Amino acid sequence: MKSWEQIRADVVPLLERCWVTLGVPAALEPVEEMIDGIIDPESAILLGMLAGRDTRLWTDIPAWLNRFQDLVNFQKLGSMFRSLPEIVRDDLHAQLAGSMFDACPKRFLRIFGRDQNASERIALSMRIKKLLPASEVAKRSIMIHNRLLFGTSFRADLASLLLMKDAGLSGRKASFLLAAANSTVSRIGSDFKDCGYVDVHGRMTSDQPRLPGLFLSTDTARNYIELMQASRFSHQVLWENAVRQLDLRFDSFFLRLLEK
Repeated sequence: MKSWEQIRADVVPLLERCWVTLGVPAALEPVEEMIDGIIDPESAILLGMLAGRDTRLWTDIPAWLNRFQDLVNFQKLGSMFRSLPEIVRDDLHAQLAGSMFDACPKRFLRIFGRDQNASERIALSMRIKKLLPASEVAKRSIMIHNRLLFGTSFRADLASLLLMKDAGLSGRKASFLLAAANSTVSRIGSDFKDCGYVDVHGRMTSDQPRLPGLFLSTDTARNYIELMQASRFSHQVLWENAVRQLDLRFDSFFLRLLEK
């Protein structure tokens, strides 16, 4: 059984490697999406906000949001935040006060009910300059690549999910992973079929390289909260039951941590 501090200590180093993939400079090996799976940027943002307090992530993520704000799906991020338990939302809102996140774009701040602090953005300026350019991030991240290609949208992200090998991805699950309405995913799926991007079974028709699955997804943030709540259990059996109930099919992040 692990404590809250132990779970967080396990999460942060691997999450920092995900952010290296997304263009944050650090002396760490990036997660290789072709080997490990896709990193969802909004899920990386939310998990970093939940787990990264008092680490460099609470400087790096605000810098990244300022540099790549046009490549962030704020509608998706807002839906993910609103889906969190109320107690988690309230706690996160309280923690954000006076942090570097107050220097983020207004579209981000509206989600969390915060006001912009221009002086904090000045403090971020040097860190922003050190981030990799979008052209380099696109080589590492399929979602960033497809957002540059199709525009920042659910359409771009669904195109990325379709590159997973043997995903067994239902429309409902795709909607959950994208934090999008079922009708939105259904409409995009129909468009993809009509233009021949996928076949009648929803499988990609091109010979693009396939990725092994999702490494960091909306499931990752949900599983983090589940584990944090399970850490309060005083009995090992209760902890083990909670771990067994986690859905890890689209969360290789926690699958790797729990295998350790």
